[in-house]
Amino acid sequence: MFSASCSYEIRAGLNPTSTPNDTCVTVDQFRFPGLALAPTPIDGTFVYSGAVPDPGNPAGLVGSCPNCAIRGMAAGNIDNESVGVDTWVISSKDGKVSTAGCGTTDTAAPAGTPFNTFNDATCD
Repeated sequence: MFSASCSYEIRAGLNPTSTPNDTCVTVDQFRFPGLALAPTPIDGTFVYSGAVPDPGNPAGLVGSCPNCAIRGMAAGNIDNESVGVDTWVISSKDGKVSTAGCGTTDTAAPAGTPFNTFNDATCD
């Protein structure tokens, strides 16, 4: 995800369908038929530090670059069961959550580093 309101590139067949305005990518249902097309991420509430605006929530770009902030999110079911989905966030700003997500002890999310907000393999 790279937007709060996604326009999806659909990966349900041999050839993905996309438009120049797509801001999100679905699960590759051609390779993994039967999985949810767009799993619901399990996010955390972040407090950010730094001079540029806080990034979009759940994802996106805020401000005018080069003084902008960017946040992306990914979600997937890595252990192929129906309870929750693994979720990661990456941002151009340092962030922190007050409480660690299920299956993780981390609360600090350094800029540019993928941060796991929900570890599905541990939280079944």
